[in-house]
Amino acid sequence: MAVKAYGADFSGGRILLAKAERGRVETFAGHAARAALERARTEVEAGRAALAVAAPAPATMMRELHTPLASAKAARVWESLLDLALPVPVEQTVWAVAGERADAGGGRRAMAYALGRKDLEEAEAAWAEWGIVPTHEDAFPEALWAAAGRAERRDEWRVAVWLGEEWAAAVGGCRGEARTWHVLRTPPRAGAAFAERFAARAGAFLDL
Repeated sequence: MAVKAYGADFSGGRILLAKAERGRVETFAGHAARAALERARTEVEAGRAALAVAAPAPATMMRELHTPLASAKAARVWESLLDLALPVPVEQTVWAVAGERADAGGGRRAMAYALGRKDLEEAEAAWAEWGIVPTHEDAFPEALWAAAGRAERRDEWRVAVWLGEEWAAAVGGCRGEARTWHVLRTPPRAGAAFAERFAARAGAFLDL
């Protein structure tokens, strides 16, 4: 059983690697990340660690779904509801449902994440160039929301922001659940000023 976990992210042709073990987290960048990645690959192949990557944020779609059906029947309709909500046929995507919950009317709600199969294949090819075969592939907004931690009050809206070299992303939600998602391409040679503007306007991007 793996007791160590790695997470890898790629931006601007560079890699950022994080290692979590026994409650401690270390991050590696540049040449240190390459060396750490070699160790991670060895540990993953030996079954001593897990390696997670997030699907490309610009290609990730997030949709909140609702059905008046009870729990036992809800699982049968998520795919059809997602097909109606997406701009492409659901058959052309890889998708998953998370956070299924009851609503006040007796039905069910859930958040669905979808990624085009071609986009996933291109991402997997890019990971392979680094010699990476991940054990886990996460939806970016779900991973970003989880990394942001919990709000002090359940009814408090929170926004988590990721500022990368190629794109910036923000996810917002409340009551412990991600609700809305926005991705913006980072302008060439964007600096601290862009980062500050994006972070300040994240709530407006998300229509909070």
